[in-house]
Amino acid sequence: MQKSQETSVIIIGGGPTGLSLALGLAKYHIKSILLEKKSSISEHSKAPVIHQRTREIFEQWGLGEQFLSRGNLLRELELKTAKNEKTLFHLDFKLLSNEAKQPGMLILKQSETEKILLEAVKGSGFCEVRFDTTAFFLKEVNGGVEAGAKNEDGEYRISGKYVVGCDGASGFTRQALGLSFPGKTYDVRTVLADVNINDKRNELHWPRIHNAKGEITVAIKIDQELWRLIHLETNSDNARSKEKISEEEINQWVINTLGEGSFKKVWESPFEIHRRSSPRFKVGRTLLAGDSAHVHSPVGAQGMNAGIQDAHNLAWKLATVLRGGNEWRLLHSYETERKEAVVEKVSGYTDLMTRSFLQVPFPIRNVSFFLLRKITSVPGLREKFLRRITMINLRYTNSEITDPLILSAGKRLPNIEIFSPDSVRWRLYDLLTLEILILIIGNPKLKKQFPHQIASLTIGDSNYRDPSQKLKKLLGHENGFILVRPDMHIGWAGTSIIQLNIAVNKISAG
Repeated sequence: MQKSQETSVIIIGGGPTGLSLALGLAKYHIKSILLEKKSSISEHSKAPVIHQRTREIFEQWGLGEQFLSRGNLLRELELKTAKNEKTLFHLDFKLLSNEAKQPGMLILKQSETEKILLEAVKGSGFCEVRFDTTAFFLKEVNGGVEAGAKNEDGEYRISGKYVVGCDGASGFTRQALGLSFPGKTYDVRTVLADVNINDKRNELHWPRIHNAKGEITVAIKIDQELWRLIHLETNSDNARSKEKISEEEINQWVINTLGEGSFKKVWESPFEIHRRSSPRFKVGRTLLAGDSAHVHSPVGAQGMNAGIQDAHNLAWKLATVLRGGNEWRLLHSYETERKEAVVEKVSGYTDLMTRSFLQVPFPIRNVSFFLLRKITSVPGLREKFLRRITMINLRYTNSEITDPLILSAGKRLPNIEIFSPDSVRWRLYDLLTLEILILIIGNPKLKKQFPHQIASLTIGDSNYRDPSQKLKKLLGHENGFILVRPDMHIGWAGTSIIQLNIAVNKISAG
């Protein structure tokens, strides 16, 4: 075995989660080595939906415009039946403009997402990406972790302070930790298929659905002539999930959703739908993120997004710990917060949608669509549903670094429009950094009270103005402080400088 190599963080798995973690760490100048057993990034579309919350993360990392330029941003979503073009429900993401920049659902092939992330990771100079490399052992040694890796040149060891497993539901890392993956498998046969269409059917409205007894097929357009078919059979069993997909089946799905005509199959993938999670996201100096830690139904297209958001939550915490922050408090808060956000909320939501729309008889499914249409037509309920599907509703209510008595603590900071003293319009996120920020609400003289080494922004009087008054509502007072974490969540809000200092120490000090 070759001589051991050293880095700060060893990342196992080079999909969207692993690449996002590498980039997030690089933004803090934290070095990492990423091991990926495949020879390259994905070549297929796989998970082609990027939600608003994930886009905000990419924007913070300086990639927002790249993603927008390569994808198709849906500002409205209208699901219609393929048979008669009847609208089943309609969502207008623009209703979230008061708290989000260019709200919408971005359609982009996962291969393109990984390409953008990989280019950024390599360009950072802080991560070495090693394809065709397999991890085969892990052990803690002398205040760090050692991983065994092997490629065509042989075996070698890598020493790091931490290891993060981003290698998927059946990956090496969680199994090496001896952790189970309890949960359930849905009795639904599911197939993804991408097809090229080269005729007038490319002008059809999408997304569109074939809703019939015992089956559903949805078609979305993910590129100029590329369509994604999502086929689910509800009166099936898990055994059929692994059966080979015939050309005749795909042809029938094309006919049912897009109509008669020729097509070229690009890719297909049968798979099982699970709802599972690891009992631990952290064991010693090894952590889990993305599908290594949790999997859930693809309804709502939130799986890849949840993994990227795991990486976003973890990156600043690892960076803070490596710079002297409190290891126990910060890294345990990663597990607590992401379990609440994904295992309880995202997984619970996708499970409800799966049971309401997939695992029910055809007549009840129609009732579910009717109820959804009614819910999304009522102001208040409509916005609540929009915030959930875009994932901007997720908050952390009671972690090791969040005070449950502060009503706004753990919430995502709304990306509101504010105006500078010279009346230039900004979005609040444009003025944030990758570090802690304190918003001073109301009286600018309050700035004299908190530690000067922490960046601040004054909202009120002759400084920046918030016409929406959302920040005062979050604060609950006319004057005071809002502590913004590096991940754009609220760490604390109130008027007491003593409590503010305590809150700052929780997320920064050793």
